[in-house]
Amino acid sequence: MKLLCLIPARKNSRRLKNKNFLKINGEMLIEKTIKLALKIKSFNEIIVSSDNQKINKLKNKYKKLEIINRPKNISKNNTPMSDVIKHSLKFFKMQNKKFDAVIVLQPTSPLRKKITIIKSIKKFVKYKLDYLASIKELKHTQFPKMVFKITNKSLIKNMNFSVKN
Repeated sequence: MKLLCLIPARKNSRRLKNKNFLKINGEMLIEKTIKLALKIKSFNEIIVSSDNQKINKLKNKYKKLEIINRPKNISKNNTPMSDVIKHSLKFFKMQNKKFDAVIVLQPTSPLRKKITIIKSIKKFVKYKLDYLASIKELKHTQFPKMVFKITNKSLIKNMNFSVKN
């Protein structure tokens, strides 16, 4: 099975400015996601779709990474992810590359683990699924500020709170 890993990283965010560049333990969210994707051997290709020139410069640092410029018409707040996926697949189709599935890794989900993604891929293949999403149920007493403290351009993990996988 040929798998494409897609990392969507749009420039402008309404709620959290430059969110892809926020840091957790000194590492930018976008780079944390790229490094995780590069560790997963199941991916045939890894692509970052972005309209941000700063993100596009990461190609020099990560040679196995494909970075494509996302056009303005699919870089809006209300753009469905399906349009970003179609654009990425069209990019590879022009190179005569086809994929059986697309795995989307959002930079804004930094708590995911490599093993979770690997298990998900195995489940997806084993059961011949059309779609698979991972979720984590939080207790009604939990909320994001319990996990992270937001500072100047960083998210600092709250050491008094642990996330179990």
